[in-house]
Amino acid sequence: MDTPLPPGNEESRRKARKSKYTVFCCHGGDCTKNGAREALKELRAQIRELGLKHEVRIVKTECADECKNGPIVIVGAETGSTPSGLAWYRKVHPKDAASIAAEHLLNGQVVEKKRLDVDD
Repeated sequence: MDTPLPPGNEESRRKARKSKYTVFCCHGGDCTKNGAREALKELRAQIRELGLKHEVRIVKTECADECKNGPIVIVGAETGSTPSGLAWYRKVHPKDAASIAAEHLLNGQVVEKKRLDVDD
């Protein structure tokens, strides 16, 4: 059975087929105040630099309800059409983008020092 594709033009459908990860970047009020835009800009630059542009889909979200830990970035590995193995990252700033891109998105290893623990 074929995996259903999202609505949209052929380009968005082609990208959805190839995506290896979906990265959700919180842009709620507190995350934005704490540098979410700048972190996302640097994350996109690192993804391009590593040649992962067509393997990573970025989604800007509203509040992820972890305001004290923001900016929040959530990385989900794609299996079929649904994310699995979500990793939540806390206090993600531009300087953290390189390690998230290289370690997690390129090599599949969670960046433990930035991981949001439920006890935080």
